[in-house]
Amino acid sequence: QPQRALQLAIQQRHVRCVELLISRGASVNHTENGKTALQVATRVYHPAIMQLVLDHSSIIPGKYYVHAILGG
Repeated sequence: QPQRALQLAIQQRHVRCVELLISRGASVNHTENGKTALQVATRVYHPAIMQLVLDHSSIIPGKYYVHAILGG
């Protein structure tokens, strides 16, 4: 379950694991337990992880607005 592993890595704030899982095909657009990867990253408020998720997302409304908030 790469999506479950991705959300767990996000919750534990493991940036390198998040990078690895995304590079190996874990989708940031998938929902797990009704939450997207960005929702989980926002909840733990880890800007580097939030940026990673945004960089690999194709369906997040307001993506560019959130990039501006994060300084990207």
